Amino acid sequence: MKPRVEFSFGHVTWDTYVIESFLKEKREKETEELRKYLLEVYPNLKKIKIRKDIKKFILDEYKKNFNNIYEKILHFQEEWDKINDKVLKAISDVIETKWDRDVVDAYVSINPICPRDWKDYEFSISFRKNDKRFMETCVHEIVHFIYFKKVKEIFPNINTKTFDYGKRWVLSEILAPIIMNDPRIVKIIGESDLRSYACDEKTTKKFWKLYQERLKKKESFEKFYKKCEKIFI
Repeated sequence: MKPRVEFSFGHVTWDTYVIESFLKEKREKETEELRKYLLEVYPNLKKIKIRKDIKKFILDEYKKNFNNIYEKILHFQEEWDKINDKVLKAISDVIETKWDRDVVDAYVSINPICPRDWKDYEFSISFRKNDKRFMETCVHEIVHFIYFKKVKEIFPNINTKTFDYGKRWVLSEILAPIIMNDPRIVKIIGESDLRSYACDEKTTKKFWKLYQERLKKKESFEKFYKKCEKIFI
């Protein structure tokens, strides 16, 4: 079974929650870059402090960009449908676990941060993405869903809250771009940027080298992941 990724309009409630959290809460250093990017796209948010006003700002952005978002939904869906089955099979093969959902929900949003919910297999993607970044972002988020499923299979008693913060979350952000550059995925979508906002280039190179060893030795994903946890967690 392979799910189908279905694109639809963003959720104002989710957008409000995410954007408010980035504006109000103290951010981990790994996510501070995302906060800066949010304020670069929407500098007027610097002046907004109340949830009601944040929601109004978001609604206004949806209203202003409605036609563009609608067109992007149709375009993204058409482009994604060309590779859906192939790329989801490749991701499953690389991470060595089966899909357990029929649908992945992708919300085309005014939110430039592109949050995800790994529990419900849903993510947000900015309508401003060009085709290459759209494809990379979709695959990146989809990798996370089945990646965390595999981690739970490897460690059945793991605290899944650590998937959303701390070193285990950072490790997932390091490994997602690396997994996307597995030859089986590259064959479908091309090479992706190995860099991660959650770490420096030196750290990325260390794990990329480890992944190359996995491919060369034909190691299981489980063995590779355990090595990563031992190094990083």
